[in-house]
Amino acid sequence: MSQENNNILKFCQLFVLLVSVIFLGFATLSSMSAHNFVKHAKTVNATITGVNCREDTHGPHITISYDVDDKNYQKTIYKCWDSWYEGKEISILYDVEKPSKVRIQENLYFQSTVFGLLGSLFLILTIIMVIYQQQMQSKRQKLITEGNRVDATIIGCTTNNKVKIYGKHPYQIEATYEDLFSKAVYHFQSHNIYHNPPNMLGMCVPVYVNPNNSKDYYMDLLSLRNQLIEKGTELEIVEGHN
Repeated sequence: MSQENNNILKFCQLFVLLVSVIFLGFATLSSMSAHNFVKHAKTVNATITGVNCREDTHGPHITISYDVDDKNYQKTIYKCWDSWYEGKEISILYDVEKPSKVRIQENLYFQSTVFGLLGSLFLILTIIMVIYQQQMQSKRQKLITEGNRVDATIIGCTTNNKVKIYGKHPYQIEATYEDLFSKAVYHFQSHNIYHNPPNMLGMCVPVYVNPNNSKDYYMDLLSLRNQLIEKGTELEIVEGHN
């Protein structure tokens, strides 16, 4: 994998991992807050006295009425579910020291569950990206050690219009190889390159080909670097996998 490709992949992995940590952190804090509230709370039935599920300046909310120690409390809850309606009784938890502080019992851990699921999803995505990177590196090394090496001739450089990163399309080096015995011509493409490479027409590049599948190959751009350095040109890529 090219150094730049590797850096981009590492940046994506760190970014996704950071998002995962943030979501899991919110889930943990939300769960701890709910747990601490439950330890100092009691349950009481409340009656919904008003329902407003529209997105207005105050946001979706309901108003509830409940009694604690023969004292009536009115409270606005900034949540709204389709199953709630005026006159419905719902179970709530209230703080024994401050009865005006309440939480809806049926969705007490809803927020922590949502954050936890999102955090887990991004964590799984990070693991998949790491596994993918390791598999590509292992596949590249296997092709180098077990594949058939051919010296392909570079015939050009094209842009990969199927991919766009940072607002630009990457480049791909194209090369061909003609088998001396079968006269078959094989076409190869490099991995994505994010800097326009120098003119390398006619230069030879080693390609390691799976003997059982000619479409599975690895173009060794590393070998081009020394050739270009001798010509006074630097190649801004190190190595890659198609």
